[in-house]
Amino acid sequence: MNKQKRDNRIRLVLYITLAVLVNIAAGTLFFRVDLTSGKLFTLSRASRQVVNSLEEPLTIKVFFSANLPEPYNNLEMEVRDLLEEYANHGNRYFNYQINTLPAERKLSSAEGQKLRREAEDYGIYPIQIQSVQQDEVKLQNVYMGIAFVHGDIIETVPILGQGENLELLLTSKIREMSDKVSALLGLEDKINISLYFSSSLYKLSSFLDSYSDEIEHLVNELNRENYNKLRYKFIDPNGGEAVPEDLQLAPYILRGADNRIEAYAHLVVSYGSEHESIPLLQRSMFSYEIKEPGDLRDALKEIIQKMAGVYPTIAYLSSHGTLPLYSNPYDPQSDPQKTLLAFNSLVGKNYTLREVDLKAGSLPEGVKTFVVASPADSFSDWELFQIDQFLMKGNSIAFFIDTHTEITPQQQPNQFSGQQTYYLPRNTGIEKLLAHYGVTVRKSYILDENCFTQLSRQQNGSIFEMPIYNAPDIPSAKINSDVSALNNIKGLILLNASPVDVMPCEEGQASPVVLFSSSDTAWEQSQNIQLANPMMIRPPAIETRSSFPLAYLMEGRFTSYFKDRPVPRVPEFEQQEGSEPDAEGIRADQVSEEVHSIPETSTGKIFLIGTSTVLSDSIIDNQGVSPNSVFIMNIIDTLSGRPDFALMRSKGQRYNPIKETTPATRTFLKTVNIAVIPVLVVFAGILMWFRWKKRQKKLELLFRERGSK
Repeated sequence: MNKQKRDNRIRLVLYITLAVLVNIAAGTLFFRVDLTSGKLFTLSRASRQVVNSLEEPLTIKVFFSANLPEPYNNLEMEVRDLLEEYANHGNRYFNYQINTLPAERKLSSAEGQKLRREAEDYGIYPIQIQSVQQDEVKLQNVYMGIAFVHGDIIETVPILGQGENLELLLTSKIREMSDKVSALLGLEDKINISLYFSSSLYKLSSFLDSYSDEIEHLVNELNRENYNKLRYKFIDPNGGEAVPEDLQLAPYILRGADNRIEAYAHLVVSYGSEHESIPLLQRSMFSYEIKEPGDLRDALKEIIQKMAGVYPTIAYLSSHGTLPLYSNPYDPQSDPQKTLLAFNSLVGKNYTLREVDLKAGSLPEGVKTFVVASPADSFSDWELFQIDQFLMKGNSIAFFIDTHTEITPQQQPNQFSGQQTYYLPRNTGIEKLLAHYGVTVRKSYILDENCFTQLSRQQNGSIFEMPIYNAPDIPSAKINSDVSALNNIKGLILLNASPVDVMPCEEGQASPVVLFSSSDTAWEQSQNIQLANPMMIRPPAIETRSSFPLAYLMEGRFTSYFKDRPVPRVPEFEQQEGSEPDAEGIRADQVSEEVHSIPETSTGKIFLIGTSTVLSDSIIDNQGVSPNSVFIMNIIDTLSGRPDFALMRSKGQRYNPIKETTPATRTFLKTVNIAVIPVLVVFAGILMWFRWKKRQKKLELLFRERGSK
């Protein structure tokens, strides 16, 4: 018996020693395995590269309040773990600090006041969030912000939102700041910030006398953050200096007793031929208010970055009846519902959108991506040649093609309201270009029984579900997850989409890769198209339905549409009446231009989808969190040579719909959960009870035998 005790003690000591050695080894040989399907907890290649290629010190300062309530209670740990991953892959210039501010009732301590002042110096202020404590809802002031300090540049994310894609946020901000340093130092001239402020405005308020000085002070502060690359100028249009017409500044009208005075209040940022203006007077409910200089800081910083070329430039076709990026309040024919405000805002966070009018100019040099959204007017051969040659230079083009023009008759007073919307096919010339590359959009619409469902209320107050058949819901099974732009996207919603066909093309040319298709319950409508009233649509027989490809991506070798065709003639621009050529200018009839055609490329990219509504404000959001928004940005990233950013953005996708099952499967699973599992538990309990009774009898028998001996 003593030998057995001694062996047990030796075994215990060995186990403890082994556990200690394993812990020591784990502390020095740390590793972990990410078993998630999308590698959600592994840094993307773009993140590793950006922190490993820093050339100046970068410090990330995080400010969190202690004991954050739900749903923010795990946010600090997520940020800490992510920054540790950045530090593991970063070089010696990467540093981070996590500052935990005391709870609100202890914030008045010396340490709390120090951290509070530091956070607010970086522009991070407390926000109010709801917390539930002891069955009582309370408002709590908390800090949740990040400051990035890179050289002389400071950027701040004052509030971290719930469900934020933290890796995309950090990597984008680090890369943006690193590119900004290089871009600012590479500027040949300074960026001009001009205040056009009429002195006639001074009489409206005594506070306006020092407005110019406050703006100059703001510019001087920004100048220190931008390597002294800013130049400030104050201009008083009432003092005799005219406002340049190319700025297109709209004046404000001051109405007095006997006179009418035009006044200007605009802040203009310009560099070279580019300029952008900020109106300084904004209309409130009862009056006009002047914008505070402090409120202009973020807008100015964003414009300066765009002027410096920090964001890659994307060309957007603004001619040929394409959808406008923003509404024009001075154009009575402008339709705010057809503007791409959300797309403009979303893409503008990472790129510079530059409008291009092919009828009046050409595609600018240095641009790598071109977006064509819903062209309605015909293209000349010269304009098609410019698009073709842009692709032949190894660039990328995204085509969002609408095959029909929707015509809604204007209803006159006392006119019957039953007039139907009709659809006219479009023929712009883009079709022959796309067909040559190997894809084309069929002039029809796809309707699908698997679609978006709208809740509607009847006159009696009851609610019913109305299927919108022309808004197909793309299931995850029909999404090509092998393409990085679609990785981890579980569903999409389209509207008024046309099917895309693959055409015969030359051998060795880039093969179209289907991105997603409709469900198997879809059908095609090409005659007597009527989409305005979903209640009038009757689905056809199930055996006539099928799946239709709706978007393609092509990458690789393309041959020019004009390879075996004559190069179009350069259009002659007519001289406007009353204008004379400069004395030192060269007359157009003295010079002829010889245009060369690039026959092919091996690095071109084309994205094609048969609808432009995927860019509309009703489909995507400004924050970029919906699956459709993630998809659009991933396509832009892929075409712009940033596939790693597309993969990183997809990792933060939170939309995970439940897999569709048949009614029989659902009934079977409910039966198993409600009846079968409890029965199995009872059966297992009875079985264990019998085993226990059997063991009890064996023990009784054993002790009886020993007692008899």
